[in-house]
Amino acid sequence: MEIHFRVASSSGADAYDVVAWAKPGELAMTCSCPAGENGLACKHRLELLAGDVGRVVEIVVGRAEDLANFKGDNPITRRLAEIAGLEAEQVALKKRLQQAKKALGRELGG
Repeated sequence: MEIHFRVASSSGADAYDVVAWAKPGELAMTCSCPAGENGLACKHRLELLAGDVGRVVEIVVGRAEDLANFKGDNPITRRLAEIAGLEAEQVALKKRLQQAKKALGRELGG
């Protein structure tokens, strides 16, 4: 099964093609944006995987709801879960860093 999306760029001046396809236990997505073509996990694909269809200009083939059916247990969804966990750790570390800096400021007499 494949789903073809046309998504807007951040500026809205351009549009890119995102294609998602799945087989049992496997999910793949491509994006024609510069980041996607350079092998990076572009925001267009990440947003679609998160269920955010705000940038979708057109669904060429399939339905946006079908993307949720692709998610099952596969390397992509496991990596997304890993990223979500690391982002949560990053937020917690940033908060701890801010607290440590405030404490240092108090100790320095500020």
